[in-house]
Amino acid sequence: MFYLALGIASVFLAFTFICYFVEPRDLLHRLLSLDIHTAGGISGAAVTAITFLDFTLVRQRFCTTVCPYGYLQGILGDGNTLLVTYRDENRECIECKKCVRVCHMGIDIRKSPFQIECVHCGECVDACEDVLRRIGTPGLIHYTWGEHGSEVGGTEAWHRRLGFRDAKRFIVLVVLLFYASALFVALSMRRAVLVRVSPVRNTLYTIAPDGTTRNQFRYTVANRGKRSAAVLFSIGQLPGAKLLITQNPVPAEPGRTLQGSFEIAASPNTQLHDVNHFTLTATTIPEQVSDNFAVTFLMPAPKEIP
Repeated sequence: MFYLALGIASVFLAFTFICYFVEPRDLLHRLLSLDIHTAGGISGAAVTAITFLDFTLVRQRFCTTVCPYGYLQGILGDGNTLLVTYRDENRECIECKKCVRVCHMGIDIRKSPFQIECVHCGECVDACEDVLRRIGTPGLIHYTWGEHGSEVGGTEAWHRRLGFRDAKRFIVLVVLLFYASALFVALSMRRAVLVRVSPVRNTLYTIAPDGTTRNQFRYTVANRGKRSAAVLFSIGQLPGAKLLITQNPVPAEPGRTLQGSFEIAASPNTQLHDVNHFTLTATTIPEQVSDNFAVTFLMPAPKEIP
Protein backbone atom coordinates (compact mmCIF):
# COMPACT_ATOMS: atom_id res chain seq x y z
CA MET A 1 0.00 0.00 0.00
CA PHE A 2 2.89 2.32 0.82
CA TYR A 3 4.50 1.85 -2.59
CA LEU A 4 1.13 2.27 -4.29
CA ALA A 5 0.77 5.66 -2.60
CA LEU A 6 4.27 6.60 -3.73
CA GLY A 7 3.40 5.51 -7.27
CA ILE A 8 0.28 7.67 -7.33
CA ALA A 9 2.24 10.63 -5.97
CA SER A 10 4.93 10.09 -8.62
CA VAL A 11 2.36 10.07 -11.42
CA PHE A 12 0.75 13.24 -10.05
CA LEU A 13 4.04 15.14 -9.75
CA ALA A 14 5.20 14.00 -13.19
CA PHE A 15 1.85 15.01 -14.70
CA THR A 16 2.11 18.47 -13.09
CA PHE A 17 5.65 18.94 -14.42
CA ILE A 18 4.93 17.80 -18.00
CA CYS A 19 1.82 20.04 -18.09
CA TYR A 20 4.22 22.96 -18.44
CA PHE A 21 5.05 21.63 -21.91
CA VAL A 22 1.98 19.61 -23.01
CA GLU A 23 -1.66 20.74 -22.88
CA PRO A 24 -3.22 19.09 -19.76
CA ARG A 25 -6.21 17.48 -21.48
CA ASP A 26 -4.00 16.07 -24.20
CA LEU A 27 -1.55 14.78 -21.59
CA LEU A 28 -4.38 13.19 -19.58
CA HIS A 29 -5.55 11.36 -22.71
CA ARG A 30 -2.01 10.07 -23.26
CA LEU A 31 -1.77 8.98 -19.62
CA LEU A 32 -5.08 7.08 -19.71
CA SER A 33 -4.07 5.34 -22.95
CA LEU A 34 -0.62 4.45 -21.47
CA ASP A 35 1.10 6.26 -24.32
CA ILE A 36 4.86 5.58 -24.45
CA HIS A 37 5.29 6.29 -28.16
CA THR A 38 5.13 10.10 -28.39
CA ALA A 39 7.55 12.60 -26.88
CA GLY A 40 4.98 13.67 -24.26
CA GLY A 41 4.25 10.08 -23.21
CA ILE A 42 7.92 9.10 -23.03
CA SER A 43 8.78 12.23 -21.04
CA GLY A 44 5.92 11.58 -18.60
CA ALA A 45 6.95 7.96 -18.09
CA ALA A 46 10.59 8.94 -17.55
CA VAL A 47 9.77 11.66 -15.01
CA THR A 48 7.39 9.28 -13.20
CA ALA A 49 10.08 6.61 -12.96
CA ILE A 50 12.71 9.07 -11.73
CA THR A 51 10.32 10.51 -9.13
CA PHE A 52 9.33 7.04 -7.88
CA LEU A 53 12.98 5.98 -7.56
CA ASP A 54 13.71 9.20 -5.71
CA PHE A 55 10.85 8.52 -3.27
CA THR A 56 11.81 4.88 -2.65
CA LEU A 57 15.62 4.91 -2.76
CA VAL A 58 17.04 8.41 -2.45
CA ARG A 59 14.54 10.41 -0.38
CA GLN A 60 16.20 13.15 1.70
CA ARG A 61 19.64 12.35 0.30
CA PHE A 62 18.56 14.15 -2.86
CA CYS A 63 18.05 17.33 -0.81
CA THR A 64 21.49 17.05 0.81
CA THR A 65 23.40 16.32 -2.40
CA VAL A 66 22.14 17.64 -5.74
CA CYS A 67 19.09 19.79 -4.93
CA PRO A 68 19.92 23.45 -5.75
CA TYR A 69 17.34 24.93 -3.34
CA GLY A 70 19.81 25.49 -0.51
CA TYR A 71 22.30 27.28 -2.77
CA LEU A 72 19.60 29.52 -4.24
CA GLN A 73 18.34 30.24 -0.75
CA GLY A 74 21.81 31.32 0.32
CA ILE A 75 22.18 33.63 -2.69
CA LEU A 76 18.81 35.34 -2.23
CA GLY A 77 18.88 35.69 1.54
CA ASP A 78 19.55 38.94 3.42
CA GLY A 79 19.43 40.26 6.96
CA ASN A 80 15.65 39.95 7.16
CA THR A 81 15.20 36.51 5.63
CA LEU A 82 13.02 34.06 7.56
CA LEU A 83 15.29 31.50 9.29
CA VAL A 84 15.16 28.70 11.82
CA THR A 85 17.51 29.97 14.52
CA TYR A 86 18.93 28.48 17.71
CA ARG A 87 19.47 30.96 20.53
CA ASP A 88 20.82 29.96 23.94
CA GLU A 89 22.40 33.00 25.61
CA ASN A 90 21.79 31.52 29.08
CA ARG A 91 23.11 28.04 28.23
CA GLU A 92 19.81 26.29 28.95
CA CYS A 93 20.21 23.50 26.37
CA ILE A 94 20.09 20.11 28.12
CA GLU A 95 21.79 18.28 25.21
CA CYS A 96 18.86 15.94 24.63
CA LYS A 97 19.57 16.24 20.87
CA LYS A 98 15.96 15.62 19.97
CA CYS A 99 16.26 18.50 17.49
CA VAL A 100 18.95 16.47 15.70
CA ARG A 101 17.02 13.19 15.81
CA VAL A 102 13.86 14.66 14.27
CA CYS A 103 15.71 16.52 11.51
CA HIS A 104 14.99 14.89 8.13
CA MET A 105 18.21 16.35 6.75
CA GLY A 106 20.37 14.95 9.57
CA ILE A 107 21.84 18.33 10.54
CA ASP A 108 22.34 20.03 13.90
CA ILE A 109 20.53 23.38 13.75
CA ARG A 110 22.55 24.55 16.76
CA LYS A 111 25.64 24.91 14.59
CA SER A 112 24.27 27.49 12.20
CA PRO A 113 20.98 28.72 10.70
CA PHE A 114 22.67 28.94 7.27
CA GLN A 115 23.29 25.26 6.57
CA ILE A 116 22.31 24.69 2.94
CA GLU A 117 20.68 21.33 3.78
CA CYS A 118 18.09 23.01 6.03
CA VAL A 119 14.65 23.19 4.39
CA HIS A 120 13.15 25.19 7.30
CA CYS A 121 10.50 22.57 8.04
CA GLY A 122 10.33 23.57 11.73
CA GLU A 123 10.48 20.03 13.15
CA CYS A 124 13.36 21.04 15.43
CA VAL A 125 11.34 24.01 16.70
CA ASP A 126 8.52 21.74 17.88
CA ALA A 127 10.94 19.13 19.25
CA CYS A 128 12.84 21.63 21.39
CA GLU A 129 9.64 23.24 22.63
CA ASP A 130 8.17 19.84 23.53
CA VAL A 131 11.17 18.83 25.66
CA LEU A 132 12.00 22.09 27.44
CA ARG A 133 8.38 22.98 28.24
CA ARG A 134 8.30 19.89 30.46
CA ILE A 135 10.90 21.47 32.72
CA GLY A 136 9.37 24.94 32.58
CA THR A 137 11.76 26.44 30.03
CA PRO A 138 10.77 27.98 26.69
CA GLY A 139 12.16 26.36 23.56
CA LEU A 140 15.49 27.59 22.26
CA ILE A 141 14.81 27.22 18.52
CA HIS A 142 12.56 29.74 16.77
CA TYR A 143 11.61 31.21 13.43
CA THR A 144 13.28 34.61 13.26
CA TRP A 145 13.62 37.46 10.77
CA GLY A 146 17.34 37.12 10.11
CA GLU A 147 19.97 35.60 12.34
CA HIS A 148 19.83 38.44 14.85
CA GLY A 149 16.30 39.69 14.15
CA SER A 150 13.12 39.40 16.18
CA GLU A 151 11.14 36.20 16.55
CA VAL A 152 8.13 35.55 14.34
CA GLY A 153 4.79 36.35 15.96
CA GLY A 154 5.96 39.20 18.15
CA THR A 155 4.17 42.45 18.93
CA GLU A 156 5.48 44.43 15.96
CA ALA A 157 3.33 46.21 13.39
CA TRP A 158 1.22 43.90 11.21
CA HIS A 159 3.23 44.53 8.04
CA ARG A 160 6.48 43.65 9.80
CA ARG A 161 4.93 40.44 11.17
CA LEU A 162 4.04 39.50 7.57
CA GLY A 163 7.65 39.98 6.47
CA PHE A 164 7.51 43.46 4.96
CA ARG A 165 10.41 44.74 6.98
CA ASP A 166 12.19 47.08 4.56
CA ALA A 167 11.63 49.10 1.37
CA LYS A 168 13.02 46.33 -0.84
CA ARG A 169 10.19 43.96 0.05
CA PHE A 170 7.55 46.60 -0.64
CA ILE A 171 9.13 47.28 -4.03
CA VAL A 172 9.16 43.56 -4.85
CA LEU A 173 5.48 43.34 -3.86
CA VAL A 174 4.58 46.27 -6.13
CA VAL A 175 6.51 44.74 -9.04
CA LEU A 176 4.81 41.35 -8.55
CA LEU A 177 1.38 42.99 -8.40
CA PHE A 178 2.19 44.90 -11.59
CA TYR A 179 3.22 41.75 -13.44
CA ALA A 180 0.23 39.82 -12.09
CA SER A 181 -2.12 42.58 -13.27
CA ALA A 182 -0.48 42.71 -16.69
CA LEU A 183 -0.75 38.92 -17.00
CA PHE A 184 -4.42 39.03 -16.02
CA VAL A 185 -5.14 41.73 -18.61
CA ALA A 186 -3.21 39.85 -21.30
CA LEU A 187 -5.07 36.61 -20.61
CA SER A 188 -8.44 38.36 -20.57
CA MET A 189 -7.72 40.02 -23.93
CA ARG A 190 -6.34 37.03 -25.77
CA ARG A 191 -8.45 35.40 -28.43
CA ALA A 192 -9.82 31.94 -27.91
CA VAL A 193 -8.79 30.85 -31.43
CA LEU A 194 -5.29 31.59 -32.69
CA VAL A 195 -4.69 31.41 -36.45
CA ARG A 196 -1.34 31.50 -38.25
CA VAL A 197 -0.82 31.41 -42.04
CA SER A 198 2.48 31.20 -43.91
CA PRO A 199 3.41 30.50 -47.55
CA VAL A 200 5.18 27.28 -48.55
CA ARG A 201 8.17 28.43 -50.60
CA ASN A 202 9.93 25.15 -51.23
CA THR A 203 8.46 25.62 -54.70
CA LEU A 204 7.61 29.20 -55.68
CA TYR A 205 4.62 28.11 -57.73
CA THR A 206 3.32 25.18 -59.75
CA ILE A 207 1.52 25.01 -63.09
CA ALA A 208 -1.52 22.70 -62.94
CA PRO A 209 -2.66 20.58 -65.92
CA ASP A 210 -5.51 23.05 -66.49
CA GLY A 211 -2.96 25.86 -66.95
CA THR A 212 -3.63 27.63 -63.67
CA THR A 213 -0.79 28.84 -61.46
CA ARG A 214 -0.94 27.63 -57.89
CA ASN A 215 0.74 28.74 -54.66
CA GLN A 216 0.65 26.61 -51.54
CA PHE A 217 0.06 27.96 -48.02
CA ARG A 218 0.21 26.35 -44.60
CA TYR A 219 -2.11 27.19 -41.68
CA THR A 220 -2.20 26.48 -37.95
CA VAL A 221 -5.41 26.80 -35.93
CA ALA A 222 -5.26 26.54 -32.13
CA ASN A 223 -8.53 26.62 -30.19
CA ARG A 224 -7.55 27.64 -26.67
CA GLY A 225 -11.14 28.14 -25.54
CA LYS A 226 -13.79 25.78 -24.17
CA ARG A 227 -16.25 25.95 -27.09
CA SER A 228 -16.13 24.49 -30.57
CA ALA A 229 -15.27 26.99 -33.30
CA ALA A 230 -14.42 27.14 -36.98
CA VAL A 231 -12.17 29.30 -39.17
CA LEU A 232 -13.33 30.55 -42.58
CA PHE A 233 -10.59 31.51 -45.06
CA SER A 234 -11.23 34.04 -47.84
CA ILE A 235 -9.18 35.97 -50.42
CA GLY A 236 -9.11 39.71 -50.93
CA GLN A 237 -7.40 41.97 -53.50
CA LEU A 238 -6.54 39.08 -55.84
CA PRO A 239 -9.03 39.17 -58.78
CA GLY A 240 -9.92 35.87 -60.40
CA ALA A 241 -8.12 33.73 -57.80
CA LYS A 242 -9.69 30.67 -56.23
CA LEU A 243 -9.11 29.13 -52.83
CA LEU A 244 -8.55 25.36 -53.08
CA ILE A 245 -9.06 23.85 -49.63
CA THR A 246 -10.53 20.53 -48.55
CA GLN A 247 -12.83 21.96 -45.90
CA ASN A 248 -13.79 25.61 -45.45
CA PRO A 249 -14.57 26.65 -42.76
CA VAL A 250 -12.00 24.57 -40.88
CA PRO A 251 -13.46 23.12 -37.63
CA ALA A 252 -11.49 23.67 -34.43
CA GLU A 253 -12.34 21.57 -31.38
CA PRO A 254 -11.67 23.09 -27.93
CA GLY A 255 -8.19 22.44 -26.59
CA ARG A 256 -6.89 21.20 -29.93
CA THR A 257 -4.31 22.48 -32.39
CA LEU A 258 -4.50 21.43 -36.02
CA GLN A 259 -2.34 22.12 -39.04
CA GLY A 260 -3.15 21.90 -42.72
CA SER A 261 -2.49 23.40 -46.11
CA PHE A 262 -4.39 24.84 -49.04
CA GLU A 263 -3.66 26.26 -52.48
CA ILE A 264 -4.62 29.43 -54.25
CA ALA A 265 -5.03 29.14 -58.03
CA ALA A 266 -5.18 31.86 -60.71
CA SER A 267 -5.60 31.63 -64.50
CA PRO A 268 -2.82 32.97 -66.73
CA ASN A 269 -5.24 35.28 -68.55
CA THR A 270 -6.02 37.29 -65.41
CA GLN A 271 -4.60 40.78 -64.95
CA LEU A 272 -2.01 39.62 -62.45
CA HIS A 273 1.72 40.27 -62.28
CA ASP A 274 4.52 37.89 -61.47
CA VAL A 275 4.48 39.20 -57.87
CA ASN A 276 1.05 40.03 -56.40
CA HIS A 277 0.41 41.29 -52.89
CA PHE A 278 -2.99 40.43 -51.46
CA THR A 279 -4.85 39.86 -48.20
CA LEU A 280 -5.85 36.49 -46.83
CA THR A 281 -8.61 36.76 -44.22
CA ALA A 282 -9.30 34.18 -41.50
CA THR A 283 -12.66 34.70 -39.77
CA THR A 284 -13.42 32.85 -36.55
CA ILE A 285 -16.97 31.52 -36.25
CA PRO A 286 -19.17 32.17 -34.27
CA GLU A 287 -17.26 35.13 -32.76
CA GLN A 288 -16.91 36.75 -36.20
CA VAL A 289 -13.39 37.92 -35.36
CA SER A 290 -11.15 38.34 -38.39
CA ASP A 291 -7.38 38.20 -38.86
CA ASN A 292 -5.88 39.69 -42.03
CA PHE A 293 -2.60 38.29 -43.32
CA ALA A 294 -0.60 40.23 -45.92
CA VAL A 295 0.82 37.56 -48.24
CA THR A 296 2.18 37.27 -51.75
CA PHE A 297 1.00 35.28 -54.78
CA LEU A 298 3.70 34.41 -57.33
CA MET A 299 3.19 33.75 -61.01
CA PRO A 300 5.59 33.11 -63.88
CA ALA A 301 6.65 36.09 -65.92
CA PRO A 302 4.64 36.44 -69.18
CA LYS A 303 7.46 35.07 -71.32
CA GLU A 304 7.59 31.92 -69.13
CA ILE A 305 3.94 30.97 -69.75
CA PRO A 306 3.81 28.04 -72.21
